Amino acid sequence: SEYRREVLGVDFFESIDRFLPTESTVILVRKHGEPVAFMLLLVDGSKAISLYCGLDYRYNSEYALYSNLFYESIRFAIKNGLSCFELGPTSLESKKALGAHVIPTYVYLRHLNPLLNLVVPRLFRMMGPKDRSLDRRVFRADEGRCS
Repeated sequence: SEYRREVLGVDFFESIDRFLPTESTVILVRKHGEPVAFMLLLVDGSKAISLYCGLDYRYNSEYALYSNLFYESIRFAIKNGLSCFELGPTSLESKKALGAHVIPTYVYLRHLNPLLNLVVPRLFRMMGPKDRSLDRRVFRADEGRCS
């Protein structure tokens, strides 16, 4: 993985469940009763947002856990009449294979030191993920993009 996220404790998930019970759902994959993968989704109006995904990589190649989590989350979005699904900022190529479109994000940077204003934005642009893959159209009609 090109991007390492923080480790989330039980209290994070309990807070999501307590404060966003109708705006959140978890897709959970079990093997012999033990969790091996999950995806935490938030629902904001007509949009689903993939907030966190975790998996036991020992089983990923055998069961295609990562891909199947996204297939199940897309099924959830369709079943619930959602018109948009934000998949997150990493693993661009595999998400584009599902039919996702990359939406550029921008950050305004301004440092108190004018000299750093010349350098920092260029460094910041070099740090982000690079999208070198081609768009893949998997739907009959492309009805626009999430915004």
